[in-house]
This record gives sequence, structure tokens and C-alpha cells, in this order.
Amino acid sequence: MTQPGVYFTLDAPFVSIVGLYTNVLEGPGVISSHDGKYPTLGNDQLDFLNAELRRLAPARKAGERAVIVACHHPPVSVDDQHGGSTGLAADIDAASRAAGFWPDAVLSGHAHLYQRFTRKVDGREIPYSSPAAVASRRPPRSADCPRPRSRSVSTRWSASRSSTSAT
Repeated sequence: MTQPGVYFTLDAPFVSIVGLYTNVLEGPGVISSHDGKYPTLGNDQLDFLNAELRRLAPARKAGERAVIVACHHPPVSVDDQHGGSTGLAADIDAASRAAGFWPDAVLSGHAHLYQRFTRKVDGREIPYSSPAAVASRRPPRSADCPRPRSRSVSTRWSASRSSTSAT
């Protein structure tokens, strides 16, 4: 498999996983500029999400495949240090409404404790899970361990689509 871009869709025989890159801007966990609030971000990733959900809509509505959205930041969280992102939740909701269906599940990380919510929307129950059960404190850095260099990061990303087959 060719490694995907920072946001991607993995199409397997019975499921498509739409992976979003929310680990931007040192914190808020967003995928769009939110009408200019984050002007350096742009809306490329939100456009990608909209296009992918529209592409997947016929197969999802026919019951041929499940659709899972995966992202680093949780759209919903009770963790006060690694909380959810209402902007991300709003973008996923808007893209889902435009496509005419809701994802079968939303998986995320970032929160340093296991969380699972069941969200009821339009008569459906959608699990939101953040299974990142890791320690929230890092071990102390040893004196002989080099510090990472800072670098500038481009806010333009790429997208890719990967496929697998049952054979």
C-alpha cells in the first residue's frame, strides 16, 4: 500500500474509512478556516470530506458499506486538557447532512483516556470513540536525548485514496 496523504480515504470491501488531519494550529483540532477564523488553514480538507461523503453516499444508503470517520482530535470529549472541537463537530455534521447520511462511527485520539459516546441524530445512534488510553504525562527527558528542531509547517495538505480487495 502506498502511504496516504495526511487526509485520506481507505476503501476496503465493506467499509470506507475517511481519515482527517486535525492536528493543526497547535490545538483547536479543525479541518477548515471556519469562515476566516483560521485564514491560513483554508478549506481544502473540508472540501475533501464533502466530496468523499458524496462519493460514498450511494453505497452507504444501499447498505453495501459502512463509513467511518477517523480524526486525531475528538469532536466530543470530557477531557478538560485534551477536549473536543466544536468546529470539527460542526464540519462533520454539515458534510454528513449535505451527503444525506451519517457516518457509522467516529473514531479519534488525542484525549488521554478512553471515552465512548453514543450520539442520537435523525433516529440513528452513532458511536463516537476515543480509545487513546495512554498516560497523560511524558517521562522526563534525559540530558543526552537531543531536542527536536523546530521547523515551519506548510498548511497545504494532500489527499489520497487507497483500496483493498477481498482476494
